[in-house]
Amino acid sequence: MLIRISKFLSRAGIASRRKSELLILEGRISVNGITVKDLSARIDTRRDKVKFNNKEITIPEKIYLALNKPPGYLSTVKDDFKRNTVMDLVKGFKDNVRLFPVGRLDFDSRGLILLTNDGDFALKITHPRYMVTKSYEIILDRLIETKDIRAIKEGVGLEGRKIAVSEFQAGTENAGNNIVRITIHEGRKRILRKLFDFLGYKVIDLKRIKIGELSLNSLREGEYRVLDKDDIKRVLGNNV
Repeated sequence: MLIRISKFLSRAGIASRRKSELLILEGRISVNGITVKDLSARIDTRRDKVKFNNKEITIPEKIYLALNKPPGYLSTVKDDFKRNTVMDLVKGFKDNVRLFPVGRLDFDSRGLILLTNDGDFALKITHPRYMVTKSYEIILDRLIETKDIRAIKEGVGLEGRKIAVSEFQAGTENAGNNIVRITIHEGRKRILRKLFDFLGYKVIDLKRIKIGELSLNSLREGEYRVLDKDDIKRVLGNNV
């Protein structure tokens, strides 16, 4: 089977396709002992030997995990300042498999995040063109005003473009706070916190409750579970 090297690297869990292209251009990838810098080059996965930093690469079994991330954990593989990361919560799960978190869920936020070694799967979740939705439950410091509900539904412009909201529901007052639910299909860094800050609200708590049609259900904070084929369909929908 002939495929582009960047796609092979992504499937092997080395990096996303975009980052894999950078690795190729940096001369860190070799095929059958020859360094390759041509992004259009293809390999035969059954015959060619591909190495990254002089270590042979194979495509491992695809792994998909759903994790209920607590606050106080970074959504990254490692941190230079030795802070907790989501990888600390899945230690011991097939240590020979390179997992990485899919998309962002900031340090102070909690809820559903996926981990995988499948770069193609990660791309379909994070790239806006695939329209995979992410749903959040947010507690604000006060009841949200009608004019702001209208603005959110119409699309608030931030960082040069509007935030496309698929669904928005304002809850009822709860212990002085207001619970809202919002569904979007983009993943700009801290975009929901920036949205409510722009509108004059303080976010007390932000929890991701669903990706596509996959929900947290009974998964407790700090726990994870392996996803099956039906779960993958719930996440990707028509993009499977």
